[in-house]
Formats: sequence, structure tokens, C-alpha cells
Amino acid sequence: MRQRTIVFDFGGVLFNTSAVDFYRERFQKQGRSEEELQYFLNEIFTNKDRAEANIGTVEEVVAKKAKQHPEWADDILAFGTPEAYIKHIRSVMPGMKEVLDDIERNGDRIVGLTNWASDAYDVIPQAFPDILAHFNKVVVSGKVHLKKPSPEIFQLAQKEFGNPAAAAVYFFDDKADNVETAKKVTRWKAFVFKDANTVRQALALPAKAR
Repeated sequence: MRQRTIVFDFGGVLFNTSAVDFYRERFQKQGRSEEELQYFLNEIFTNKDRAEANIGTVEEVVAKKAKQHPEWADDILAFGTPEAYIKHIRSVMPGMKEVLDDIERNGDRIVGLTNWASDAYDVIPQAFPDILAHFNKVVVSGKVHLKKPSPEIFQLAQKEFGNPAAAAVYFFDDKADNVETAKKVTRWKAFVFKDANTVRQALALPAKAR
């Protein structure tokens, strides 16, 4: 049986991430209201703003937004520190550490393809060494200045992963448009991630013992 290449997205697949929870904790600690938090997230530093970092760095994005909204600068800049990058990751997704262990035990190769800011990604190997130790290669959008679902990042990833045979590549992402693009561009076997069982079933791994 030939070795398979297993490609994982990070946010929403390996890690539970939430900028909203990060900021909610900050605002609550400072005694500020939920209404103020929602205004900040919906009008000042939005999900779209934060997503801009995925083709570069958080540092660049927060610096630009802080200049645009100096009255909110402290809150905006708080998102651009290594400590914040770690806090943004709330936890490892349930069951995924065991899935990685089982895949490695099976002799398959594990790689990553993630939309993640370059500077924010750099803290992950130190914060979660037991997770990143499984990965042979990770293509990070902020480092290559491309992001999913652009066809170009899938083409690049296919090369970076050594041009494995499409039939032996399994890709897991929590966003359907990324999955569909992977199927069209690289012909990988691609799956919308729901939970760890999505991976176990697709790869015919043993069910987790209870």
C-alpha cells in the first residue's frame, strides 16, 4: 500500500480559534459592555479586517487599523502580539491529536495548508509542539501571499508537497469552497471537516476507543 499524503487546514480543523472570544475576555476584564464589544467587532476591527492578515502579517494590519481608529488603538494593537496569537487559539479540536497519532502510526505523511498570518503562525510550533511535530510540511498563506480558495495556492501546495499522486492525497478543510477548489484544481480527495470522525471515516482509521 503506497503512502498517502494527508493535508490539514488548521483553523477549524486542528485548532478551535476565536478572535471574538479573545476580545470578549479582554472587554469583560476591563468591565466594558457586550454592546461596546459588538460595536468594536462589527464597526472598528471586523472579521474582514482581521482576515487581511492572512496574506501577510497581523502586525501590518493592526498598525494600519490603529492609525485609522486612534481612539481604539490600544484594543486593535492588543491583537498583534505573540501572547494574543496564542490566546486566539482556544484549544486543539477534540480528538485531533489522537487522529494525528494514528495517521503517523499508519505510515502516512501529514502536511498542512492553512490561511494564517505569517507572524501569528510562527508562534504555533512553540505553543503546540506536540501537534506541529507531526507535520512534514506546512504551506502558510501569510508566507506565500496567497490564500484559499485561490487556485494558485493549491497549485503551489501540490508542488511543495512533492507532486504526490492526486488519488493518494486527502484534504480536510472546514470551508466548502476550499474543498471544492481543491477537487477542481488538484483533484485531491477533499472533505468538509465536521469533527475528528470525518477524518477517521475518510481514511478508514479505527474508531477512537471509548
